[in-house]
Amino acid sequence: MNETLSPTLPNPLTPVPGFYPDGRPASDWWERFETLRKTAASSPADVVFLGDSITQAWAQSRAWRERIEPLGRMLGLGIGGDGIQQVRYRIAHGQLDGLTPRLIVLMIGINNLWHKGGSDDDIVRG
Repeated sequence: MNETLSPTLPNPLTPVPGFYPDGRPASDWWERFETLRKTAASSPADVVFLGDSITQAWAQSRAWRERIEPLGRMLGLGIGGDGIQQVRYRIAHGQLDGLTPRLIVLMIGINNLWHKGGSDDDIVRG
């Protein structure tokens, strides 16, 4: 594996706060982070879905309500635009604190390729 990280991007091993790539204010990301952190703190979730906009869309979809929620205590913790760095930041800053899920479904990395320009090696290491 190539040991060189993409030089123009934050290292995927280094947690950093998020932002929305479509230009929304940074306060929107912080608001979503805090809302999810508080929701998680009071959740008895057995399964946690953690990730980016794909994860966020799953948890807000009709299919989620009709097919996923009936399976048990599920929690969606997706934030659009997040890369590996942002998910690491969210974990390091309490988003999973107090949770004891049996399973975590992780969907992350596409934004590191798409709008952050990272490499597949960066994603694997992240």
